[in-house]
Amino acid sequence: HQVINAGINGRDIPRFFPLPEDLTSADIFLVMLGTNDLLQGVSAKECGHRMENFLVSLLLCCKQILLICPPPMKRGAWVPTDALVAESHRLGEEYQRLAQRLHISFVDTCSWNISLTFDGVHFTEAGHHAFAELLINHL
Repeated sequence: HQVINAGINGRDIPRFFPLPEDLTSADIFLVMLGTNDLLQGVSAKECGHRMENFLVSLLLCCKQILLICPPPMKRGAWVPTDALVAESHRLGEEYQRLAQRLHISFVDTCSWNISLTFDGVHFTEAGHHAFAELLINHL
């Protein structure tokens, strides 16, 4: 598989995202966003609204979309409250409803138990490997 990583550090759910030509011809477009929005104080429900606007624009040019709910956060240097952890768990519910409404594929990683670093957000090396192993089953 050829993978094109369009990720940018600190990216939140875009209001507008002009797709580069090489992405519009991709067989599948994987979207895993929302954690940064939550860290900025946006609710899971509002993330769902933002994601819907973003995905509707992608549906115009992408053959297939897979919406991936990011693994939930845990308490850490960047995640100081249990409320933020709980909101990260609610994101999966919002995204699942959205995927059903838009008739796109969905993966909820909440049960994957991905190991995170000290910050409570980013994957450890083992977490990256586990995520890749589990995700491949959904492609």
